[in-house]
Amino acid sequence: MAINTFFSKSRPKARPMLAMVIDRFVGVVVRDGSTLALAAEVHMCRFRGDGRSVVSIELYTRITPNLSRPKNLHPHPHVTNIMRFTSIMSFALLAASALAAPAATTLRVSYDRAYDNRSSSLDTVACSDGSHGLKTKGFSTFGSLKNFPNIGGAQYIAGWNSASCGSCYQLKYNGKTINVLAIDHADSGFNLSLQAMNKLTNNQAENLGAIQAIVTPLAASACGL
Repeated sequence: MAINTFFSKSRPKARPMLAMVIDRFVGVVVRDGSTLALAAEVHMCRFRGDGRSVVSIELYTRITPNLSRPKNLHPHPHVTNIMRFTSIMSFALLAASALAAPAATTLRVSYDRAYDNRSSSLDTVACSDGSHGLKTKGFSTFGSLKNFPNIGGAQYIAGWNSASCGSCYQLKYNGKTINVLAIDHADSGFNLSLQAMNKLTNNQAENLGAIQAIVTPLAASACGL
């Protein structure tokens, strides 16, 4: 889908007499192994009637073939400034898209055996009842959570009924990854069940005590919610 930006006070209703592509711009950014690309075309449209010229910039989220500059074009005198704006806008959109993507960070990860008890009531954690609580979603015990035993506390949960209750995170350590459902508060980083940390550390949780893992937010559905 294209996004059109028109450089005029109001878009003329008349049909264009002349429309041509002035230039094309391609921007690519690589982030966490994923490539994001945008292509932009700058169009010059001259309308019937008052002869007014309108420049539109169309942005695409996929690169299309043959995005080289068209030949035999005669740009408008102000095209140079417009193209500078195009480049800045395109890169700004790329940066915004990158920022909107889940950001990975490195956090401390430890364990607490309390989260290993399948029969423990959710009343014992921050994400119990309340509008954001897990009991409100129909769960009652740790074992009733589809992601059990990959559960624990997270620093993102400030306390009872936090909006972050039930959020999901991917934890990566030495090539191993697990998805963890946040159900409780942690003072720093993550505090997991022993079983979850053993999965993450190849059964070295008790020997290591605490580790530094790469944490990436995921959709709640990745943890069974």
